[in-house]
Amino acid sequence: MTGTLTVEYRRPTPMGVELTVRERLRSHEGRKVTVSLELASAENVCARGEMIAIENPPTL
Repeated sequence: MTGTLTVEYRRPTPMGVELTVRERLRSHEGRKVTVSLELASAENVCARGEMIAIENPPTL
């Protein structure tokens, strides 16, 4: 479940081209996971972001 999602739009995202999403695990503390993300075309980084997610507890 997403706790927070922050996005920094750096450039317009082109249409009709291949895009790459890169992610990096920043921390995993208990049920809280922090990930950084980057969306890029072949030429430019279009957006960067950070997501804090909370893992759902296992069902009983």
